[in-house]
Amino acid sequence: PTSKFVTNSPWKSWRFKAGKRSLIDAFKDAFPNEKHWWRTKFPASNHPKKTWYWQDVVYWAEYELLNRTNHTFPDGRVPIPMAIGDDQLDPGHYVGYTRRQ
Repeated sequence: PTSKFVTNSPWKSWRFKAGKRSLIDAFKDAFPNEKHWWRTKFPASNHPKKTWYWQDVVYWAEYELLNRTNHTFPDGRVPIPMAIGDDQLDPGHYVGYTRRQ
């Protein structure tokens, strides 16, 4: 199955590129003292009773979210909505993605 994308905003598609730093380095920049990351649960996830530590989130992002083989848009590119303003969608606009399960 392929992923689906819906939006009422203008959009472009991009291919993920290899980063200049690792995701764990970016995470440590955002949370320099790892103790500031609160253990949390995501009740709407596939693992509603799991307690997520920062290492779990990094692993999920690297191997589930950003793993290139997991992207199932037809040409391997990911559509991204474009806004007139900063980094938020414009008022009244929406975006939705599905993901291969």
